[in-house]
Amino acid sequence: MKSSFFRALPVVAALAFVAAPLHAQQAAHDHAAHGATAQAAGQAAAQPIWVAGEVRKVDARAGTVTIRHERIPNLDMDAMTMVFKAKPPALLDGLKPGDKLRFTAAMADSELVVTAIER
Repeated sequence: MKSSFFRALPVVAALAFVAAPLHAQQAAHDHAAHGATAQAAGQAAAQPIWVAGEVRKVDARAGTVTIRHERIPNLDMDAMTMVFKAKPPALLDGLKPGDKLRFTAAMADSELVVTAIER
C-alpha cells in the first residue's frame, strides 16, 4: 500500500506544479477583468445622467427652480414636480416658466440640487 502511495506522489506533485501556474494565470485574468468592470462602473458613475423636464417656477432670490421632470435614475426618484436648489445659482439665469430643458441633479449637503442645465 505504501509503495502505491509513493509511486503516485510524484504524479500528484507534477500535476500540482503544472496546475499552479494555470491557476495563477486564471486568477490574474479574473482580477484584471474585475478591475476593468470596476473601472467601467467608475466611469459610468462619473458620467452625468441627463433628465428631461419643464420649468414651472424660478425663484432667483432663493436660488431655486421648480421642475416637472421625468424619472431621475441616479436619485431613484420617480417622475414628479419638485423644487431644486441651483448650484451654481447662475444656472437660473434666463430661465422662465414653460422652458423645456435637460438637467442633471444630485444630493449635496442633504438637499436636491441641479448641477447642470441645457435648454
